[in-house]
Amino acid sequence: MKSNTALLIIDMQNDFVLSGAPQYVNGAEKIIPKLKKVLGHFRSNSLPVFHVVREYRADGSDIEAFRLREFLSRRGYCVPGTKGCEIVKELCPVKGEYRIVKNSFSGFMRSFSASLTSKAT
Repeated sequence: MKSNTALLIIDMQNDFVLSGAPQYVNGAEKIIPKLKKVLGHFRSNSLPVFHVVREYRADGSDIEAFRLREFLSRRGYCVPGTKGCEIVKELCPVKGEYRIVKNSFSGFMRSFSASLTSKAT
């Protein structure tokens, strides 16, 4: 059975979700169990899953101008290769899921890059 349904999991990265993180979103941790349940449904039914994440260069050269000072004062966040940039462990992509990188609030404007997860992480 073909479906036109997909799951988008957006900004569920350590720098937003974990208490004490530089961009902590109050209550984000509380939704992990429900997201995990929905994610399990999509995975068990072989439905597409997209993990939309933010990434910024450590020097802030690709962040919105109005947020640069704050970014630099916090020594950056969502910088590739850091623990904070990683998706929370409970929702980590598995083989066949997509990872879409954005460098703004929206994953639906300007350019972004997408990659297919080729191995379990």
